[in-house]
Amino acid sequence: MNGRRSLDELLWAMDQVIGQEVDNLLYMNGYDFVGDDEFYRLLAFLYRRLKRTWFGARKNIAYEDFIKRLRYYHSRKRTLLRNVLSYLISEYFETKTSSIRKRVN
Repeated sequence: MNGRRSLDELLWAMDQVIGQEVDNLLYMNGYDFVGDDEFYRLLAFLYRRLKRTWFGARKNIAYEDFIKRLRYYHSRKRTLLRNVLSYLISEYFETKTSSIRKRVN
């Protein structure tokens, strides 16, 4: 394949690389999480934000390029990746909470 894969395959690969790290951050920060669908929505959010950070406005990023960058940060710059993931996870839940508040009001 030429680097173009489905979002499901990309999220599965992200889960393989950083899934345990994300689980640990969710547990450490006390986020109540409801299952696989929500977890994959979080991974999709992380993908969009990391892609924008690492590759800018480029639209077509090869699957392998993104996963390669993710593996690099996971193996060589783990503390930096953990801090960025922690920030993005808190942003995800803040966005989710504010949208719930808007629907209630």
